[in-house]
Amino acid sequence: MNSTITTILRLVVVTALAGCSVQVNMNKEKETDMGTHHVVVKPGSIFASSSSSSGGDVETYQFVCGKVSVTIKNEKLIVNNAKYGLLKTGESILIDNGKVLVAGQEREGTPMSDQETMSSASVKESTKKLAGYTVTVRPGSSLISTTQVFGKHTLTIGNTKVSIKKNELFVNETSYGQLKTGDTILVENKNVFVSGKVREQKK
Repeated sequence: MNSTITTILRLVVVTALAGCSVQVNMNKEKETDMGTHHVVVKPGSIFASSSSSSGGDVETYQFVCGKVSVTIKNEKLIVNNAKYGLLKTGESILIDNGKVLVAGQEREGTPMSDQETMSSASVKESTKKLAGYTVTVRPGSSLISTTQVFGKHTLTIGNTKVSIKKNELFVNETSYGQLKTGDTILVENKNVFVSGKVREQKK
């Protein structure tokens, strides 16, 4: 009897480990085409979306994969709000654990100002209800998800994560204090506003 139970437990462990291995391989990388450029992001994510827009002489492509945001605007490469210079037609792009390589050559990024970040965003703002509160994130994103676990309501818009638990506000896992009924929340770049007033991190 004991040997039978032991065998079953071993099978369960092996199955669980195999499941984990499959999951890791599935998310090893994610790839897409942005105009003439083939883009690969490592590690990948099941949460990914892409969009494109054009107006006049301006062509913009955006790819969001987990915490990585890639934008190509008039052949200018932007990754996670940092500028990586001009691209040549057909050049491939690899984002590998934070490193950015163009045509196999690593590039260094230049952080963008808040104004540059807003002007380059394909979605200027996203607004959604969360636990009874109105939340707006600027710049926005085409990738939006909500979850509720153990009383914690979480809204993820691009790389910005807003959570509310027992009326306490968290932005990217950092507490910004208690909310009152009717409060509105705005996350603009790295600034947090509650009902129009700047809210500092809770220490």
